[in-house]
Amino acid sequence: MNRSQNTLYLTVALFVGQVGCLTLVIVIAALLTGLWLDDLFATRPVITILLMVGSVPLTLFVTFWAVQKTTARLQSATKQTQEHDL
Repeated sequence: MNRSQNTLYLTVALFVGQVGCLTLVIVIAALLTGLWLDDLFATRPVITILLMVGSVPLTLFVTFWAVQKTTARLQSATKQTQEHDL
């Protein structure tokens, strides 16, 4: 394997880990906030369900943002590798 392939594999692995962690954080934050607000306002489980459903578009947006960031990083690394090889 050459250096560019290693960089690609490492970047993809970091991306998958980043998206997984961000998704987990968003869902847990929505759940805990919903449970706390439901307990505070005695509306269980209305707010929790709303926040859990609302976390889906937020998770999709964060995933899209991470894809853009990772793609830019890959393109930059590829460009630098190509310039270095010349």
